[in-house]
Amino acid sequence: MVFSSNFYGNLLRLHFYKIFLFKGGGNNPIKETNSDKVLRKITEMARSGNMQAQSDLGHLYGNGYGVQKDYKKAFDWYHKFAEKDYTIAQYNLGVAYEYGRGIQGSLNQALGWYSKAAMQGITKPKVNLGMIYLDPIVNFKGYNKAKHWFLLAAQDKDTIAMNNLGCIYKEELGVSKNDNEAIKWYQKAANLGSMKGKNMLALYSFQEVGNIPLDNEKAHLLLKASACQGYAIAQNNLGIIYSKGVSEIEKMTSRLTHGLLLLLRMG
Repeated sequence: MVFSSNFYGNLLRLHFYKIFLFKGGGNNPIKETNSDKVLRKITEMARSGNMQAQSDLGHLYGNGYGVQKDYKKAFDWYHKFAEKDYTIAQYNLGVAYEYGRGIQGSLNQALGWYSKAAMQGITKPKVNLGMIYLDPIVNFKGYNKAKHWFLLAAQDKDTIAMNNLGCIYKEELGVSKNDNEAIKWYQKAANLGSMKGKNMLALYSFQEVGNIPLDNEKAHLLLKASACQGYAIAQNNLGIIYSKGVSEIEKMTSRLTHGLLLLLRMG
């Protein structure tokens, strides 16, 4: 198999690795196969300093694509690449430090690597920075910093960031309570397809809050749309309505603070 520069420029290469290596790699080990040759070639290129190959190896080991999942090896390859200022590797190091994958967990290290990647324009580390500063369990009390990073990610049309901005204004996290501002961000997220944004708009529509009028029909439609996307909370809310009535949902909206903070890792 010939590995040209175009091969490494192909955006589908990791999908190729996943499919091709699986046939004879760590998930189904057999004798020498083309998949062994592929992995050996990538490793050779990585050891010779090829940055793309280093990043790809980290990805393969971190996800167990055709090899035995090994967070330590993934971390080591990502670290080599991150030191060369490669943003994806910097982001992956942040993930490794945040969750203790292949290295002892360190939120300070995670914040550092996420910041490096975020400053180069990647959206995901901006969201993760916001989540760390917002998380009540971590207790960084960095609500202003969380808002800063979420605003930057929202500019990239990230619905996780938009929903979290809604949460910040709804729950008075470092800002004055502002339901209209919260609704604005939930609406932006919902407009981009966010099931959580739709669920939150539905809860607002069951009450007359902010600039959203009482509209049970609209609320039902939003909940159904969110539930059909597979959002378990919306499905649960529909169940509550059908079994206990809308009044029970209205009671629930006053008890959402910590639940929202823990559930907004997805858009």
